[in-house]
Amino acid sequence: AEIVATLVMACMMVSSVPVVAALFPAHGRYRGVSFSYSLGNCLFGGTTPLISTFLLAATDIKISPAFYLMLCAFLAFLGSRMILFSLGK
Repeated sequence: AEIVATLVMACMMVSSVPVVAALFPAHGRYRGVSFSYSLGNCLFGGTTPLISTFLLAATDIKISPAFYLMLCAFLAFLGSRMILFSLGK
């Protein structure tokens, strides 16, 4: 299972490199990538345990954190569509 997960992650990371290169100009690419990566980790990675615990306590449904995961996936989908639109594809 870990090998499959690693291969899926590798496919996602490899395909993101050309997109990142196209999004930021060369002189500010490092700052742009590091800021957006850090902001995403703070907003979604840092608050996930808090939100999951709140959802479990508020709804008493054991799969309620999955709804938060679905919301994050939908937001990522919208973000990828916005990237394609901004690149003119």
